[in-house]
Amino acid sequence: MADLSKSLAELAVLARTLRPEATLRQYFIQALDDYLKEANLFPIDPGPLFRLDERIIRGKPDSRLGALTFEVKLPKPHGQGLPAAIKQVRGYIDEYAQQSLLVRGVAYDGESIALLNEQKEIIFEGQSPEGATLLCSWLTLLAPAAKTPEDMVNRFGSPSSLSRNSIKMLYDLFFRFESEIPFIEEVFTIWKAVYGCAANINKETVQGLRKTGRELGITIKGKKEAEKFVFALETYLSILLKLLVARVAVEQELIPQSSVFELICEPPGQEHIRYTELSSFIPHLASVFEEDPFDWFIDAAKADKSAEASVRNTLRSVAESIDNVHLLKMGQDFLRVFYQHFFDTASRRALGEFYTNSDLVREALDAVGYDGSVDKPIIDFCCGSGNFLIEILKRVKAKGKNRKSALLLGDIEKNVFGVDIHPLAVAMARVNFIIAVAPLLKRDYKFHVPVYWADSLVRLAAKKKSRKLDILGEPVKISVPGMKTFNLPDPDRFDWEGLFEFCRQHIGNIAGKADFNRVWQRFEQEYPREEILPFEDALKDFIAQLVDRRNSGRDTRWLPMLRNILLLERQKGKFQYIVGNPPWVRIHNIDEELRKRINEDYSFCADAGWERGCQLAGIGRGFARQTDLCVPFVERAFELLAPGGYFSFVITSKVQAALYANALRRELVQEKTLVRLSDYSLDPLPLFEGAVNYPLILSVRNQKPRPDSKCLVEVTNSQKEKRLFEVPQKELSLLGDDPESPWLMAPPEAVAVFRKMQADGEMLGEDDALRPRRGIMTAANDIYIVTRVDPTESPKEVMVTTDGGAVVRIEKEMLRPLIRGRDLRPWGFTLTQGIIWTHDDQTAQPLQELPARAAEYFSDEKIIRTLKDREDYKTHLPIWSVFRAGPEKLSTKVCWKELANEMQATPLDKSYSFSHIGKRRLIPLHTAYLIPTETHDEAVLLAAIFNSVPFRAFVMAFAPRARGGYFRHFSWTVGMTPVPSALLSPNAKRIGINKRNNSPNGSLILRIGNNLLRELTGGERSRWEAELNARISELYGLSTQDLAVLLEYYRFMRPPEKELDLLEEADSDDL
Repeated sequence: MADLSKSLAELAVLARTLRPEATLRQYFIQALDDYLKEANLFPIDPGPLFRLDERIIRGKPDSRLGALTFEVKLPKPHGQGLPAAIKQVRGYIDEYAQQSLLVRGVAYDGESIALLNEQKEIIFEGQSPEGATLLCSWLTLLAPAAKTPEDMVNRFGSPSSLSRNSIKMLYDLFFRFESEIPFIEEVFTIWKAVYGCAANINKETVQGLRKTGRELGITIKGKKEAEKFVFALETYLSILLKLLVARVAVEQELIPQSSVFELICEPPGQEHIRYTELSSFIPHLASVFEEDPFDWFIDAAKADKSAEASVRNTLRSVAESIDNVHLLKMGQDFLRVFYQHFFDTASRRALGEFYTNSDLVREALDAVGYDGSVDKPIIDFCCGSGNFLIEILKRVKAKGKNRKSALLLGDIEKNVFGVDIHPLAVAMARVNFIIAVAPLLKRDYKFHVPVYWADSLVRLAAKKKSRKLDILGEPVKISVPGMKTFNLPDPDRFDWEGLFEFCRQHIGNIAGKADFNRVWQRFEQEYPREEILPFEDALKDFIAQLVDRRNSGRDTRWLPMLRNILLLERQKGKFQYIVGNPPWVRIHNIDEELRKRINEDYSFCADAGWERGCQLAGIGRGFARQTDLCVPFVERAFELLAPGGYFSFVITSKVQAALYANALRRELVQEKTLVRLSDYSLDPLPLFEGAVNYPLILSVRNQKPRPDSKCLVEVTNSQKEKRLFEVPQKELSLLGDDPESPWLMAPPEAVAVFRKMQADGEMLGEDDALRPRRGIMTAANDIYIVTRVDPTESPKEVMVTTDGGAVVRIEKEMLRPLIRGRDLRPWGFTLTQGIIWTHDDQTAQPLQELPARAAEYFSDEKIIRTLKDREDYKTHLPIWSVFRAGPEKLSTKVCWKELANEMQATPLDKSYSFSHIGKRRLIPLHTAYLIPTETHDEAVLLAAIFNSVPFRAFVMAFAPRARGGYFRHFSWTVGMTPVPSALLSPNAKRIGINKRNNSPNGSLILRIGNNLLRELTGGERSRWEAELNARISELYGLSTQDLAVLLEYYRFMRPPEKELDLLEEADSDDL
């Protein structure tokens, strides 16, 4: 073993000549590092033993290991010596104390050493070799203790051999037994179904997971391996979480064992058995050890001796390392930092592994006045790792700090609830819950952790009525994701808890095959005939299904989910507060069976699709029903909420305007009292850890609004400036007579001006001639779009380079100039690309035949496969067809970009010249929107309206938001905006724009527009823009003061111009 005293004596001689300070520090750390490793204080390789913290306050690094912090200075006269090191260490101890972390300190200058306790008192000061003995004891006692999330990453995350070995073992075990043990196959199916509620394993995710897998020694080829890898990873984390709970029991002395290792591994050889019996060993926290899908590896261990040995060794290693964790000093919700460490940012985005910012959690609770009163039931039924529960428990403990622990714990059990569909999220939330209440736990109190594994969206819906059951009560149907639907008795008339326990004992826990007749006979002995008879068919069917499952190698470990669903259902109408951050994921990306059930059960989904908006967008209501999964959670919240109760969700801000959220908006505006809307959709910084989102804190009271009800609205702009204002609830809807319409997120003085504009003008989209349209869609840009054109020796043919990188010789007649959203700006545009145009210029119909070179290009097998796979392609169309083409899109038009920091429009003629092909029809791509016009003057007049402050401000109030605080100017968005009636043709109202109308401003506005088309700069441009704003305001019937109100709102809302991620173009849709 390394002699630390000897090492420090040798270093004391060297210290007089070592320069600079960093070199001495490195020698000292190396000496300690050698001692620790040779002393075998780290049985599991934790990665780097010492962690360098960048001390932002002092601007230089120190070293820390576990609960010891170190500072090194050069000895005098070459350096500041020991006194300066002692002062620095005392500062570090203070800083850690502010984070509720108790550490000791070591100050060192090469010749002397000082050891300081947690109170900054010097315990030893003298020559460094003489302090070695005490330092060794401190290292032995304190160095191995993990006390921060970063320590957990080093001990149990991907840097450690423990995680590498454990996850690799589980991954291999799964592949080995997946097809041999039916239960393992089934739990994986269930896991995929519930995981799919928030995750989307796409190509980008697979690439990220492939990298993570390589670090752990696992090869991931495609999506199937990626799913199995994540399942193995979460199984490892589940093991870790359960043993962390055991660690709490040890630290709080709730059990006689002094370590987790003793609990799990003594006597040796039974580790896997004792792991399954944790609920009996730790009865005070038994509910945490509920059976879940991640116990599958125990089945493999029972089936094979080599598997058993691997599982036992892993459990021993984890238990041994867990004993080196000070869990209660770790800080709450450290698990989210630890869990996210396994994934890169791209993978976390696709998998939905993001956690709510703590500031948002506090704001959501404050918005509804939750102060920690534990007598008012509160639930987060999409709790994830427990962010909201942590803050709730902080407030409960502060409110009840003078109450007896047992009484406070009892109220917490009865009135603070968490639910989630993902079993790993439930496990994390339970650990966080236990850490939060750990100081209250005592050995004489059996605490039930009220966090449940269940699908919060399951409703106990009755089957189709039959005469037989009309009076007695009907069976209900209920499903577990990834499994069949089960018919069960009405829970109000039959004890589900007893039924499930009977099934577990007499079907799940028996040896060998189960016999239905014997089980049913036993069931009839235990239950009175009069209880069975009304539901005899349903009961027989349910028990028969379980017997059949048991005999095919499956079991009943998913029954807790059914039991917990019932628990949630029985709390309907009882919660005073419902809070949380429901999952944000488009519903068409989740499990098909789950999606079908939600669409059938929830009216907010079944009725999705704002009809007026769909008409303007040119889409059917069916397409607009592709809602977000957070929407049914809002509807479910109203069922669970008590009359007069409050809910506060961190939700996607898209519900303010999205076509799919119409039914939700109608319910909120007409039937509930809106308390507060905090809109962060323009904030450019991630409000969720590791992700860019557009959140809204939606706070509502479950009661009918009064005629004078007002809602607090707070909007944060892209510069983090805030505006707080109060809006009459009835004035929130864009269209006063339509509560399904988008919300106007603007102060009342701006809304009053918007109402004037609506009263004077006509909505653009009300007439088909002025209805905004979207450009054409290729659904294969890399095949159609041309980035370069070069001449050939033939005057009729050119060489082109496509967006996908292909170099092709093709006929000139097949090329057209292309306008994309990014090419447009106010009063101008730039042509940089072309398109291989396979449609007729007059009719916009696909050509039936192509010239030779084009035909050859589109006959390539790879291109054909790609074009056939396009979602909108129909077999009766030529393979080279594009979509949304129409003759009106090829005419003179006013055009604007979908994604911009403000409305940006320009008039465009039919045709323009493009590289080497001459003057041809201009083709607008789908990221450009347009209104066809009969003349260029009409296009100029429309562009003038669109580029004015009144129009821009109106659109900003309700347009959907995008990344970086930008706005999406969809066809329906622009179509909902009024155009001054004075500019409408008097003889053909809402048919076209005519400069020779009754307004004397018409000609002037046309002249202003033509001047701005010259793309003026500086003061001259500003003067014309100011003149335009004044004239357009007059046309809307607005006063100078009205325009000033809109200017102030416009300047607050408008983010600065910047380069946009071009991926945004691909993300857009009209919903």
